[in-house]
Amino acid sequence: HSPQPEATLKLNLERANQIFFDCPNVAFFGFWSLVLFAKSGIWVLPCIETYRQISINPFTAPPFIVNGMAHYLFTSWLQPFIAWAIGFNTPLRFFFLSLVFSISFFALTLIILFRNHGNRSARKSVLFFISLPVAMTSFYWVGYDGLTLLLMLLALLAIKLKNLYFSMLASILTGILMGLQHFEQAFVGFGFLLLYIIFLMTPSDSFSAEKRKELLARTSFVLIGIMGGKILRSEEHTSELQSPCNL
Repeated sequence: HSPQPEATLKLNLERANQIFFDCPNVAFFGFWSLVLFAKSGIWVLPCIETYRQISINPFTAPPFIVNGMAHYLFTSWLQPFIAWAIGFNTPLRFFFLSLVFSISFFALTLIILFRNHGNRSARKSVLFFISLPVAMTSFYWVGYDGLTLLLMLLALLAIKLKNLYFSMLASILTGILMGLQHFEQAFVGFGFLLLYIIFLMTPSDSFSAEKRKELLARTSFVLIGIMGGKILRSEEHTSELQSPCNL
């Protein structure tokens, strides 16, 4: 091999590295967001109209629930309740609200990455994040996933709060909200986190046994909140389905 092609390759790699790490954040976010959305696009959850009907009156089971059809949609109750509370229960407004939750999850993830890492590490982390399916799940299926993922992210932030009292209070609250929105995903996700802390996370010089116990307690409070939200929703749901009118 002649040295010229190798020198050209090295120069091109240096230019690519400079563009990637030294370009302004706005250009970095804009370019990779365009790549991401061009790859996956924005699609609506096929059953979003059925899901929206719950927001017309989230305290009364719609006919499709009473008849046993699309029963699973009523378990993701929090988003229709929010839409009902703020008057966003028309088809266009309900879609817009779902999209806002999706954008909020995506934007908050990027903000957290840049606030907790240096510029180079953060940009590498962003590329790793957008390479994962979860980065576009809330956009590929605009519906209930955006709020679910946003609440899971907020729960992780609650666990990291410095004040133990506020951390546990926020962990329980976000847990309850997740239990009202999507119990299964929340319980499995934080259940595995709890198992990881118990069986795989070992104390080290940078992470003491005391910190590990504290993290275990905080994560447990999230799970307690998740189960509390599920119980709260299940009791109300049962009373709706068994009301004399619905029977």
